[in-house]
Amino acid sequence: MDQTGTISVVITDTSVLINLAHTGHLRLLGSTPGFRFLLSEEVLAEIQDPAQREMVDTVILNGFLALTRIETVGKSHSRKLVRRLARGSGGMILFP
Repeated sequence: MDQTGTISVVITDTSVLINLAHTGHLRLLGSTPGFRFLLSEEVLAEIQDPAQREMVDTVILNGFLALTRIETVGKSHSRKLVRRLARGSGGMILFP
């Protein structure tokens, strides 16, 4: 929370989570005041390594990272762009 009491929302992508898991720093998501960390179902599905997935699932269970859904976007140019990207990356673009 900053001086005005605002909490910043950070939407994570797959590479950030994998790097934090690989280096043993996922716990930082729970010790960063003023920030709320979110990830989409698509990003979570991209984490294929079972050990990394278990670490991310633990961080979610501890409430340091929240799973959220991507809402459907009706703009055709957004859909075309998402088709060209990995599902997780496309999900990052379509977050409100």
